[in-house]
Amino acid sequence: MRTPLKNKSRERMHAELRHLRTLAVDLERQRDELQERASASTSSFTRPPNEGWLDVIEHELEKRQQAEALNVHLRKQLDQLIQVMDGLKALIDHQVDTEDAFDPAHQHADDFSKFAEDISVGYRMVNSIIDAVDWSEDLSHQPWRIEIKPTEANGREQMVLELQKQYNNPSCEYVPGEGDTKSWEYVVLYFRSRSFDVEELVIQDNFVFIRYHGTFSVNGQEIPMYIEYMTKRFVEADRDVRMWRSRIMGEHERKVNRSVFVDGVGWQVVQPAEKGTTTRTCAHLVPRFEEMDEEDVSSRGKFPRLSDLVTYVLGSLQTESSDGNAELATL
Repeated sequence: MRTPLKNKSRERMHAELRHLRTLAVDLERQRDELQERASASTSSFTRPPNEGWLDVIEHELEKRQQAEALNVHLRKQLDQLIQVMDGLKALIDHQVDTEDAFDPAHQHADDFSKFAEDISVGYRMVNSIIDAVDWSEDLSHQPWRIEIKPTEANGREQMVLELQKQYNNPSCEYVPGEGDTKSWEYVVLYFRSRSFDVEELVIQDNFVFIRYHGTFSVNGQEIPMYIEYMTKRFVEADRDVRMWRSRIMGEHERKVNRSVFVDGVGWQVVQPAEKGTTTRTCAHLVPRFEEMDEEDVSSRGKFPRLSDLVTYVLGSLQTESSDGNAELATL
């Protein structure tokens, strides 16, 4: 039986929903402005007849091409963010209707044990999750593909924001029975070498668990974050499976026990390719709203918005797939 959400929790959900609607409109406006600017730049160019201006013309063309390439890149980023915002709006609408945002099992849980249990369950689902995605499209140089999907968790159906990505890594090698050891060692190195404010770090063979504090820049403002993350590796005969479980919230949310957070679970399958390896990743993100006290939920201060938390996760995944490949090439 679902536990009804208290009024303050529902108020927070509606406040987040209003913010997402406003943000989505603003992002669409920015995208349209970029498109108009690029079109105006292209249509306004005329080549002077004077041959002595050839160098100037070539330089101007090069600048315009660079500007257009940047505009295309920014439009893709904005399109991706708009997809995220639209997805979050759909999820929160669903949660408001079904009161599915709060699960009493989330309160006072031993996250280490809960994460380990979720990873074990998730590993048994890897085929159904990965095989349900159309991987025929080349996603190597594309933003993360985003979909809203129903799934089952702890015997209950819920809606999730699913992020999908496929990319190749020519600098890695897949060894039967051993998997892609190089990219796994990079995961361990990443947490050991980054300047996180680490509260707890456990590293074992094929396993990492970390609780850490960090900051995330949103509109020029540094917002303190608190992250719990567990990942485990399962080496099979013809593939290397990595499962992870995470929870992301604002540092201040955690301190005052007035939590809005994002639960995440991810599947990553590394397989041998013609050159190097191919990695397919699916991540499920779910916004959560714990029961709150009678304080004013509209008082934000440095509390991150739900959209900030999801953007943080998306940025972390993007860093892993792009910067990670670049660093692996140097190892």
